[in-house]
Amino acid sequence: MITIGRLDAGKNHELLIRALQNIPQARLYLLGAGVLLGHLIELTKQLNLQDRVFFLGFDNNPYQYLKAADLFVFGSNHEGFPNVLLEAMCCKLPILTTNCKSGPSEIMKLEKPIENDIMITPYGILTPVGDVTTMAKGMAYFVENPDYLTSCKTNVLERIKDFRKEGILKAYELALSKQ
Repeated sequence: MITIGRLDAGKNHELLIRALQNIPQARLYLLGAGVLLGHLIELTKQLNLQDRVFFLGFDNNPYQYLKAADLFVFGSNHEGFPNVLLEAMCCKLPILTTNCKSGPSEIMKLEKPIENDIMITPYGILTPVGDVTTMAKGMAYFVENPDYLTSCKTNVLERIKDFRKEGILKAYELALSKQ
């Protein structure tokens, strides 16, 4: 599993690390830098996960890491528009993300939000914000259902086409022509 983002409270990497302790066969790679690096390293040691959680620092070109991963995980408490989800999808990665406001549910076309369980879409899974148990359940679901993981890899490549600049520009032109 891989995640990308500033190491700060808003991105909630602690959620991902705590959820990982329940998935013994998984590893987590964190790309990013920030004020919580020391805290997250210490948490990893406290939970005895230093052989399964890897801090890679900041990299201007994260695509080599994304292409080597099996799943993109995102624990954010809030977002504007999470471009990183689209970047991961371009690299054929299924998504496991919190259903924070705003962006993830729209990107993943979530039809029926659920307050206290995993929310399965054709592109991956959403979980409630800040819920370690449910994030771990989402991680486990991907591990236990390899056919679902494989189908998500195909589906994300189709979904990402909806975010091509040509289609977005046409939508803007159409909206402006109606004014």
